[in-house]
Amino acid sequence: MKHVLSRAIQRHRASSGTVVCNQRGMFALATALALVSLFGFVALGIEVGKWYIVRAELAKSVDAASLLGARNISNPWLESHFPDASNNEEGLRELVKLIGEANFTPGFFGASVPTVEMSGEVVEGKVIVTGNTDVTNYAARALATPQNAGQYDTTHVATVGGAQKRDVEIMLVLDRSGSMSQEMTALKDAAKSFVDFFEDSQEDDQIGLISYSTAVTVDEPLGTDFVEDMKTKITAMSASR
Repeated sequence: MKHVLSRAIQRHRASSGTVVCNQRGMFALATALALVSLFGFVALGIEVGKWYIVRAELAKSVDAASLLGARNISNPWLESHFPDASNNEEGLRELVKLIGEANFTPGFFGASVPTVEMSGEVVEGKVIVTGNTDVTNYAARALATPQNAGQYDTTHVATVGGAQKRDVEIMLVLDRSGSMSQEMTALKDAAKSFVDFFEDSQEDDQIGLISYSTAVTVDEPLGTDFVEDMKTKITAMSASR
């Protein structure tokens, strides 16, 4: 009887040790799988964060392009500045594209050179600009299968921005004193070029002209449709004591 009891105890101890060993192995396996999953989620989280950072940077470039585009809607020199532009609106599109792409650093967080362009026509002084780029992925590639190989190599990031030209009220003040006698030609050319900038928006914008020497003169009161009158008065201006 004693031998039977002893054998039973030994068998019980042996079986208990096996269970303990098996439980330890399962715990190690579960821990390893949990760590792999955790690192995977962390890596994917970093990847998604990178997409949002690239989008934020692209949005800044698009906003800068739309703001500058809105300010240059009536710029009369865009066509001459961009030789490939057949008219002023195409020149505006080229300006928007140039500014938008120049403000985004190629390779930023793995992003490609962006495509920035003006969307549609200028309506009521509003310029809409879109931006697009592709971001190289690393962690997201782990989601690829033989059936969709290459699908997760890059992520497309896009944004849109807009700005509207506001009507302006400006009093142009010019110095026609004797000290400007040697610079009057340059002053007149610069002033007339400035006025020409508002050729297409003078129905809404208001600009006036003041000149001064020993006395101050209001040459053109604040008002609309001012371009030709102001240019005529600027041309007739002369330096005096």
